[in-house]
Amino acid sequence: MLKKFIIISIVSLIVLAISIIMHEVAVSFFGKKDILFFFIAVFVSPLLFFTGVIGSIVIYSKERRKRH
Repeated sequence: MLKKFIIISIVSLIVLAISIIMHEVAVSFFGKKDILFFFIAVFVSPLLFFTGVIGSIVIYSKERRKRH
């Protein structure tokens, strides 16, 4: 389960970078702002990142507590 939360965190950072790039590409080539990529970069990616980080901390602390 810990591995899944770590993967969610890493994927969210990759999606954030891709969304920022795609937003800039849409503005440059099409001359209009694309709200979808902006929404993903500003709201969805950070939410997934913090979900992954908090989930990882919780799972790690539970596993560590079981060992001791």
